[in-house]
Amino acid sequence: MVKGKSKKIDFLSTLVTGKTHDYQLLKANFNTDKLWFDQKTVRIDLGFLGMATDYKIAQLYIPHKKKRVKKGVSNELTPLQKEENKKQAQERVEVEHWIGKLKNFRILHQKIRIRNIEVIDNIVGIVAGLVNFINL
Repeated sequence: MVKGKSKKIDFLSTLVTGKTHDYQLLKANFNTDKLWFDQKTVRIDLGFLGMATDYKIAQLYIPHKKKRVKKGVSNELTPLQKEENKKQAQERVEVEHWIGKLKNFRILHQKIRIRNIEVIDNIVGIVAGLVNFINL
């Protein structure tokens, strides 16, 4: 989502069963050969660390991470790093709010007993369209 523009859900990936890392799912949906993000500001969490090297991105915001250090050595973030992380989290929280709006629909926040993944994909797509329509 981009500030100043109409905020809405622009993309939904197909559902994936089992354990799939978020970054692997991103690479499966957005081939690294194309310039998907070359004119975009991207705010990611620490689950997408490889994105900086795999994709050309206009502006990338990654939170600071505590370093692994030997026992007895401090690995605390500086106050400036903590403040930057807080600002970035405030920007990313909007995405979490949109995910929450999807879960306002009972069919998505309760256990779905449907076994056909294509039907579930369609349900999620319809709910996302409704959320976009409601939040015009």
